[in-house]
Amino acid sequence: MEKLKLNRQSRRLFELIHQSHEAELNEKEVLELNTLLKESEELRLIFLSIRDQHISLDERLKNRRTNDQVLGFVDSPQEPKESSKFFLKLFLIVSLLAAGFAIGSLKSNHSSEKIEPTLEDIPSQFEHHIATISSSINTFDSRLKKGQDLKAGWLTLKKGKIILGMSSGMEISVEAPAKIELIDSSSLKLDYGKMRLKSSLARKGFSVITKHGKLSDQGADFGVHIEDSIATSNCFTGEVAFIDGELVQMIHAGQNYSLKDEKFIEQEIYESTESVRAEAQLASKEKLAAWRRYIHQLKYDPDTAFLYQFAPNINNPQELIQEVHRSEVEPAHGKIIGANWDQGRFPGTSSLKFDSPNDRVKFFLNEKFDAMTYHMWVKIDELNKNNNHLGIFLSEKWDPNQITLQYVTLPKGAFFKIDSRENFVHNSIFLKPEQILGQWLLISFTFNIEEKGIHLYLNGKSIDKQSKIHQQSMTPPFIGWCDLMNWVPLNSQDIRSTPGQVDFLSIHRRAFSAEEVLDFYKKSKTP
Repeated sequence: MEKLKLNRQSRRLFELIHQSHEAELNEKEVLELNTLLKESEELRLIFLSIRDQHISLDERLKNRRTNDQVLGFVDSPQEPKESSKFFLKLFLIVSLLAAGFAIGSLKSNHSSEKIEPTLEDIPSQFEHHIATISSSINTFDSRLKKGQDLKAGWLTLKKGKIILGMSSGMEISVEAPAKIELIDSSSLKLDYGKMRLKSSLARKGFSVITKHGKLSDQGADFGVHIEDSIATSNCFTGEVAFIDGELVQMIHAGQNYSLKDEKFIEQEIYESTESVRAEAQLASKEKLAAWRRYIHQLKYDPDTAFLYQFAPNINNPQELIQEVHRSEVEPAHGKIIGANWDQGRFPGTSSLKFDSPNDRVKFFLNEKFDAMTYHMWVKIDELNKNNNHLGIFLSEKWDPNQITLQYVTLPKGAFFKIDSRENFVHNSIFLKPEQILGQWLLISFTFNIEEKGIHLYLNGKSIDKQSKIHQQSMTPPFIGWCDLMNWVPLNSQDIRSTPGQVDFLSIHRRAFSAEEVLDFYKKSKTP
């Protein structure tokens, strides 16, 4: 077998990856790493394989295809044979490298830091889903919002109501408290809770498993209620079969059957999917009205420096309106480059969607800040295949006292990072990509130069890890020219685009307290 050869570039790549496990790379090293990845497809694939080692092979191949399309590579007829040999070599290299990291981790086990706390895990983003939350109200859980895809596994609803749309066509309204195990698209287990089921496709055979037996849909609209002292099934239309060992009991329209006592009882009242959906729509309208009233207050608050609601400007479609009164002739209106308008978090509202590497909003924010609070509602769709830094909000020229906010993905972990270069750098705890991708998030950060306090928040909760103050007397940061959801610096190919959506941004002249950040999240989130 041909020996694997490591040239100077590949050795340097491994050095940078190994170094990133020990400490964060500085800007010069980050630029060097990204230059290596752009110049060599082989090195890029090695890096992607290490970074994406916890996701499925299908998703890795999808990442590679997207990467090739962005860079303009074209598949050739000979590629399959050549790439198969290459991937064998790649697999061996990555395996050796992973083994080295594992050995190094064992050696340094006694001196290693404690495992960082993280937000509660959510199901993997890269498995096939079997259900989607089509409506949600007052769940107080970002994982149970409208549009969230669900995979096989346990689902616990502590508050509120949701509607599950199974891929088999079954619609299920669920009331809290409830605990459900999604088995597949045609069956689930109800540990406890109250639900009502109706097939939108008039199919039969959907199963609800309980500790008392199994309910098999025979084309019905029916409910199931399981509590400590209650175990019933109410049939509204059609019929449903209850099976417990050799017992098969048909429950017809207008009947309510006790699964526990095996007898018919008085009917119960259940929430239909229509009533839950109507309630969710009403709650959303009321919450949006309250949120707009709060925005109106913020616009006239002297501590609010900049505010963007992300509403299309019919007079100038490429302009993002800044809504706080300022003395400038053009008071920090944003220039939309490439991004397109899409649905916002609330029904009837708008957001900007960033898809291609050049998409961004460019601002000139002409102000220095002794203290600041930054709020931004964002949904990150996927990682950048060509850069391990996702630019969320970055000053264009990157002068010594300017500000950047990024999401950084390294082999040792992924985290949010605020950097004011010669002033300070502040990192969040490790947050896996599957914890943040594909859902609306409120990202907030605050700083106070005099008190030297810097904090990061996600959905109103602190995600602070560590701060590094670079000098005793810090300079008030200045924003100036900046990019939103990207960084396209002058005379550089180090493009840091972030695929996703944004529907709100505000910057304030004081540092909000932790309680105020949480209150802002509660006021601005959807029901």
